[in-house]
Amino acid sequence: MEGKIKNVLAATDFSETGNNAVMIAIKICKQHDAVLHLLHVVENKYIVAVAESSLDASVMHEIDQEARSQLYNLYERILADHQVRVQIHMPIGTPYIEICKTASEMPIDLIVMGSRGASGLKEFFIGTTAFRVIKNTNKAVLTIPANFGKANFNRILFPIRFVDGIKEKYRITQFFIKRDTIINIAVLYDEEKEEQMLDCRGALADMLLSLKNCRVTCSIEMYPCSNIASKVLELTHTYSADLVVINATNDHNWVDFLRGSYTQRIVNHSAIAVLSFCHEGEKQRTFADQQHQPESLNGNY
Repeated sequence: MEGKIKNVLAATDFSETGNNAVMIAIKICKQHDAVLHLLHVVENKYIVAVAESSLDASVMHEIDQEARSQLYNLYERILADHQVRVQIHMPIGTPYIEICKTASEMPIDLIVMGSRGASGLKEFFIGTTAFRVIKNTNKAVLTIPANFGKANFNRILFPIRFVDGIKEKYRITQFFIKRDTIINIAVLYDEEKEEQMLDCRGALADMLLSLKNCRVTCSIEMYPCSNIASKVLELTHTYSADLVVINATNDHNWVDFLRGSYTQRIVNHSAIAVLSFCHEGEKQRTFADQQHQPESLNGNY
């Protein structure tokens, strides 16, 4: 049943978390015989800072050379240790913008990157590069927390909320479904609005039929709850999942303004890999609009 991934974009800032995500991307490329696109963004805020100081152009050149050297060293280690095809990219700019731009200009099937947690107001106001990429790309994004090393997912948690994009989310999940995969479907709803369950019956029925035809083991449970993000994170432990698949959405009520959106909270706090897909209808601002945000909103990746 497993779909075919042909091109994987792995973004790294050369941190332990970033390079761990690259290792997961390599494993996925081996499984699918895919091309690895290794990317590092030289952040333009550092270049501007140097340019505005008393330091001369040689220092800017040194920063560029150091990043290029790290990227080539990683590239050479991958070629020496792993039998995968690799292309390298080193644009200059804002990380999430350049990652999305590279993914849009090439036939990328999956973006893989590390995730770093945040909490409270910092989570909303700063966010992370991973979250910004998810919001601004039409590609599937796999975020990898620190110290997570699996790329062969055996237990997949598939939470269903009453938002658009269930079929699209299932389509990208098929990249990782094999005969021995166990799919745990969790239907999450507000118990005061049980009629919402009717909205997803068609998509859910199609998904269950597809899994049955492919003889994939699955279960389905209903969970009334008021805090869906917290429930999803709890269920990752309940089901001993190694991958959770979510529809990325932008939440707009005051409570979510303070505690961070559904997507942010799961991506930032999950102890397992998160596969995200942002349905086109959920994109509240265009990619062009995002390019005009101040540099202070950038996060690490």
